[in-house]
Amino acid sequence: MDAGTAMDGGAVPMDSGVVGDVGVVDAPDAGCIPAVPSDEVCNSRDDDCDGRTDEGCDIVAVSTTVSQVFAIRENGSGVYWGAGRPVRPMDGVADAWEIASGTSPHICFASRAGQMRCRGDNQYSQLGIGRSGPGEAELEFAEVGLTGLLRISAGGSQTCAVTRPSNLWCWGNNDDGQIGDGTRVLRSSPTPVSVPAMTAVAIPAVGDHHACTVIGLDGELWCWGSNSSGQLGLDPSTTPSALLPTRIPGMTGVGSVCAADMHTCVTFRSGAVRCWGANDAGQLGVLPTGPGGYLPVDAGINGTAVGVSCSQASTCARMFDGSVQCWGYNDLGQAGNGTFDTPAPPGPVRGLSGEYAIQVVVGTWFACAVLDSGGVMCWGFNEDAQLGDESFEHRPGAVRVRGLR
Repeated sequence: MDAGTAMDGGAVPMDSGVVGDVGVVDAPDAGCIPAVPSDEVCNSRDDDCDGRTDEGCDIVAVSTTVSQVFAIRENGSGVYWGAGRPVRPMDGVADAWEIASGTSPHICFASRAGQMRCRGDNQYSQLGIGRSGPGEAELEFAEVGLTGLLRISAGGSQTCAVTRPSNLWCWGNNDDGQIGDGTRVLRSSPTPVSVPAMTAVAIPAVGDHHACTVIGLDGELWCWGSNSSGQLGLDPSTTPSALLPTRIPGMTGVGSVCAADMHTCVTFRSGAVRCWGANDAGQLGVLPTGPGGYLPVDAGINGTAVGVSCSQASTCARMFDGSVQCWGYNDLGQAGNGTFDTPAPPGPVRGLSGEYAIQVVVGTWFACAVLDSGGVMCWGFNEDAQLGDESFEHRPGAVRVRGLR
């Protein structure tokens, strides 16, 4: 949702279908000795001696920071990779159902009990735990003062959440009004600031300095924060920023939204993708590159899109048929089209043929897709091993994350 990275489905978190994993069924072994503890630990063995292997181990959602990927399994446990290291367990995560992260970096998860915990950088109070400052960080997950969580999202140095019945809250950095409370005051209270006058809220898409969300059954789009490049969908000459959520003209029937550094994209219920804001690297899907603008343009995808994710100057759409199309900046292979030619027009990601993506998340110069088989494939920048293929080689096509079983 990187972060900044806005999430596929807005908003995924997270535009993702969860496919039940019943595990690989084996003939029960009469001589099987249960492990201690006897839970499945995702190691291709029947740890609990029930004749099934790795049940509950499917990855159902991921989120990214600059150099890492964080993932949750169907059983609520977490793993992560990158920062120079392969897949490993995420301590302190046992009952997660949604995950979100910002590029600051910080990471949050929502528990099945409707509570929220965060850890990481807290210079701008993005953890929502009531304090902040230079060098401030949490190495362990800390409780956020919210309950009844429905969805969470993060980006840059701010975080948002939707709670029952349908209330939107944001906190953290607010220098461009990206909290949406009518001020530019940093918010650090453990009871995060409620964005006013909004009901029937979908998951928000949180960018570096702006945010958007889909409202109501009509699929209206509301945005707030910085509008320096027209990323709110408003004329920046008259509205350089919006300190309160503002309805974007002409935007109805929106299915999902992503917010990046200086551009925004939406999918419509019709399956079309439209984008606006900066286009210096083709991130709007329009070539040749140029300054872009606040008026929406068609991204030129081929097919029907059901989700969109964007970060920095790259964008990817998840398609109805389970494929993924990406475009924009591609010097590190982040468009996944098999080349390092940049900018890249909209096109399919290589290596995903025969796979069905249930979520796509664009990180900082790389992207990952969660598959209905329970695995993950990533492409692009790999200097910190964030692609999870146990190498440091940039990949212009999708490679499978190793060590998830």
